[in-house]
Amino acid sequence: RNFGTSFTWKSNWNAKNSLLFNVSNSQYELDSKTTNLEDIYGYKKQENYVYDNSIKIDNSYKINDKYRLNAGYQLNLLRVQNKLEDKNISSFEKTNERILEHALFAEAKMKDSISRINMTAGFRINHFAQLKKTVLEPRFQLTYSVNKNLDLNILGEMKSQAISQQIDHQTDFFGIEKRWWILANNTTIPIQKSKQVSFGIDFNKNNWLMTFETYYKKVTGINSSSQGFQNQYQYMNTLGNFHVKGVEFCIQKKISHFLTWANYNFGKSTYYFPELTPKTFQNNFQINHFFSIGGNFEKNGYKLA
Repeated sequence: RNFGTSFTWKSNWNAKNSLLFNVSNSQYELDSKTTNLEDIYGYKKQENYVYDNSIKIDNSYKINDKYRLNAGYQLNLLRVQNKLEDKNISSFEKTNERILEHALFAEAKMKDSISRINMTAGFRINHFAQLKKTVLEPRFQLTYSVNKNLDLNILGEMKSQAISQQIDHQTDFFGIEKRWWILANNTTIPIQKSKQVSFGIDFNKNNWLMTFETYYKKVTGINSSSQGFQNQYQYMNTLGNFHVKGVEFCIQKKISHFLTWANYNFGKSTYYFPELTPKTFQNNFQINHFFSIGGNFEKNGYKLA
């Protein structure tokens, strides 16, 4: 089950300053139970709950028509609760963990019609109180308009998160995969960090839109128990990383009230676990070729996709 609420308030103090205030809450609940038909009094029950509460304040300052500054603060409380009850062996376990995250963020935006450059550069500083860890996340985006039809894009960013998933043994629950959210602990479960850079080209003319993007992403701090191995690595508990590289192409056409598009993605993802043999091998969740097509029709307040 998933449940979420959000409240946002925005105020324009004057012609240059505006403030955004947001409060949000999300809840995730997973309940599972299996009973041995040979022993109706014996069963195994597992529960996983995630509660995410956030307060965010973001102030925007317009220097002039060319430059704008954004800065703010975010407080995030993340709580994860796990319960395990096994009547077959008269066992009961319960954990209740939380992480309080303080974040400061700032970015500068430039939009210059003369040089035809749109640029955003900024950073975010995350401090995880219980883990006593501080992570810096720089971000950068640049768009250069070669002409009115052609744009070049460069994007680079770093992100982090203190929550990840682990997968129980594949043989439990008739082999149905069970994913459980757990918090980082600075030892067997570190903070996950990602780095990503991409380069893209956008061409827009006569209601045609064509985009091309090549990208590279690396994620560190992943645990082998979260990757769903079903071979000799299934019971291993070791740390590693993976990287993804690929290209994506999209073409879109608008005709009157119709909009159609086709998308193709080629990607290659590789694991690296220094304590496993071999150390480098293909990612479990890799999809080499992905193709999708779709369209929609919109007229007189009706939309069909």
